[in-house]
Amino acid sequence: MYKEQEIEDSLEFCRDIYLYYEAEPKHKGIESYQEWDGIGKRQYERYPVLDYLPEKKYEIVKSKVSFFHLLIQGLICIAIAFIAARVISDYVFQITVIRGNSMEHLVHDGDNVLIDKLFYKTSQLQRFDVIVFSKESSERNLIKRIIGLPGETVKMEGASIYIDGSLLEENYALESEYDANHADIELSLEENEYFVLGDNRNDSLDSRYVQIGPVKENEIIGKAWARVYPFQEIRLLHSIDKKDS
Repeated sequence: MYKEQEIEDSLEFCRDIYLYYEAEPKHKGIESYQEWDGIGKRQYERYPVLDYLPEKKYEIVKSKVSFFHLLIQGLICIAIAFIAARVISDYVFQITVIRGNSMEHLVHDGDNVLIDKLFYKTSQLQRFDVIVFSKESSERNLIKRIIGLPGETVKMEGASIYIDGSLLEENYALESEYDANHADIELSLEENEYFVLGDNRNDSLDSRYVQIGPVKENEIIGKAWARVYPFQEIRLLHSIDKKDS
């Protein structure tokens, strides 16, 4: 508001200058005074500025100033929106596109998933939560389901999973038979490690393989929270299991 008033004042001053040097008076006898110039008296007249306002030129100048003001406002709004979007994407929520079939039928190739990168940290990750994480051995982020928690032991015998020696009951596997690979030997998880599997275990590169292994806490990007595309299949991921598919 202060800057706008400054502009108005500057324009007013310019109008006064213009009138003083160029404007022709439209009315006479508004205010007069006499002055002795050594030869004779001369009559001078003063005219209020607003009576000789070059309205057309003023409107053009005002229009340009208004456009410039709106342009600056627009650029500021765009900058704020960009910064806000970047902060949200980096620290709060992120949308990622699923590549591959390792988590069918939960999500499919090409689905868009919303990742919670902040609020999941307010509580401990639970068994069967679906997480997105990164690995140096993989060029892209991976999405898998947590099977083993920090401090537990995990062993697989065929399609059976044992946690701390007890058979794990779960219904997320797409198929009833799959390879245990390196998980056929009991694995002890560190306090910051998770054992993860894809639901489509015959087409999933996960903790059973040395290329992936256990997922460390600092490798976790966030918790997969919802499928947001395709629009007709929008759902919270924790509400979907094999029985729903």
